[in-house]
Amino acid sequence: MGNILLFGGVAGLSLIVNQITNIYVARHLEISEIGYYVVALLISTILGVIVDLGARMHYTTRLAKVRGPLRRAKYLRAIASCITRLNLLISVPFFVIGALIYGINGALFFGTIICLSSSLYSNAFAFSQVNGRGRVAQLSNVLMEVGRLAVVVLLSKFSNLSGFAILFSSIVSSRLIAGLFLQERLGLAFLRGNFLRSFKQTYRRASNIFFSAVMSLINVKSGEMLVAAILPAARVGELNIAMQIPAAGLRVFELVKPSFVAKLSRLSEQKFLVMLVTVISASLICVLLLSPILKEIFVLIYGEKVREVAFLFIWLACWLIVSLGNYLASIMLVVKGRSDRDLLTNKVALLISMPAYALLVQKLGLVGAVMSMCLIAFFSAILNCYWLVELPRLRNAKR
Repeated sequence: MGNILLFGGVAGLSLIVNQITNIYVARHLEISEIGYYVVALLISTILGVIVDLGARMHYTTRLAKVRGPLRRAKYLRAIASCITRLNLLISVPFFVIGALIYGINGALFFGTIICLSSSLYSNAFAFSQVNGRGRVAQLSNVLMEVGRLAVVVLLSKFSNLSGFAILFSSIVSSRLIAGLFLQERLGLAFLRGNFLRSFKQTYRRASNIFFSAVMSLINVKSGEMLVAAILPAARVGELNIAMQIPAAGLRVFELVKPSFVAKLSRLSEQKFLVMLVTVISASLICVLLLSPILKEIFVLIYGEKVREVAFLFIWLACWLIVSLGNYLASIMLVVKGRSDRDLLTNKVALLISMPAYALLVQKLGLVGAVMSMCLIAFFSAILNCYWLVELPRLRNAKR
């Protein structure tokens, strides 16, 4: 219990530092530069799934089953080297293509570099967690966020670099340092062995995990991909700023989500639905009634230059409330043994999200992007609630 509280507190501290950095960036850097950085970051997220090839999940799962400290240490050194070689090997063509088209658009080039630094840190973080060094991993995350904040502040004050260059330097340097620190604590040595052999072995063993991760990425990031492809960088930056507080709300939910599982298992479907609908309705009404005050608070936090998009923050606050309701309904379905229905909801949401984003973003721009997010969240919540209503009938049908 003490470790759980410690991890939650450290993760919360990391989130607070991250939000301070985001607020500073929004107030002091150009919105178009922030938008260009968000596009590069999105590309790095996509590449992160591709260069990983499902290896991290596959090997960390196997590592958890290894017994004995000496055998675990030996296996850890072997898989860490394999995964890092794999990341480098697969990223080479993207790096070359990014360099070739750098004069047209450098997002792929910079995204590949961000991806490699992120992979280095993510691998070491995952291995630390599985190898019983979770406290060190969590503290390294806080130090990484503090380092990123320090780099952003120092470069913005004492250099003539562009906003994008400042953000790019901060994330790459902080993740590289944090990754190398964790690797040193784990005693890892990476660049040994045959690259091609690593690729073949990993693809054969982890291909199912890889394709599952690709589907999950498309489901989660498809909207952002279309928005980044259709809208100019300045609009992407405005959407990113408007999303900061709702995104932080989702991260807080992720920290406390494990505590909901036991509580929801004790509730009936009917009681849960009554509570869920009541809380969501009351929360939406409060947001709408307090919208003038919430807009001013948003402007006060992020600066006067975002006043024109403050109304989007209200929409996204409603999106957050409905999304949290949907996630709770999803957890309830899993607890009741109907994860298949939750998976069906995700598949249907994916099918409607692509045309919804393409049509509404093309027609309405930034407003269309936020409207698409709200519609898809509302649809998913309604469908998951419908499955909960149908659970008694589904149980009777199985009998």
